[in-house]
Amino acid sequence: MRDYLQLSHQEFVALHKAGKVEIATNRRDAMTICDCDPRIDRAEKFWHEVFKWGALGMFPAGIVLFFFIPWYWALLIFILAFPSSKGVQNNAAGIVARSCLKDEGLYDTCVGAGIVGVFKQPER
Repeated sequence: MRDYLQLSHQEFVALHKAGKVEIATNRRDAMTICDCDPRIDRAEKFWHEVFKWGALGMFPAGIVLFFFIPWYWALLIFILAFPSSKGVQNNAAGIVARSCLKDEGLYDTCVGAGIVGVFKQPER
């Protein structure tokens, strides 16, 4: 478990721009924030929804297409749904991290709820 820093939004933005801190985001909770919080940018929310429903649709599509196309293609579509859904969660985490850089209220909410954590970047 990392020791997260307790920073104000201004300190966080300044240190992030200087490359001295990194952001850890809880992916599952980031999905909820992306879906429900009005402070998320509309364009990013739109593309998040497109990717989310596209990945979700790959599961039943793989099963249904099993009867209409060669079985190995349908199996491939079904199997690719798993990494696609993980990619949607990673995308949501990135959206929340970028939005926290822009919006102080969202940053305070996410840090207070434990969705976002800020820690020092390791020395190289």
